Amino acid sequence: MVSSLINFHLVLYVQYHFSDDCNEVISLTYLQNTWNDMQV
Repeated sequence: MVSSLINFHLVLYVQYHFSDDCNEVISLTYLQNTWNDMQV
């Protein structure tokens, strides 16, 4: 569980710093899906 949270924050960091405005919504959707997958 801890490793999942760390991975999630790494993904957040990468998406935040490297995403363009045009794919911001896609990034947020991807993050939400990733988070949901980790909760299972």
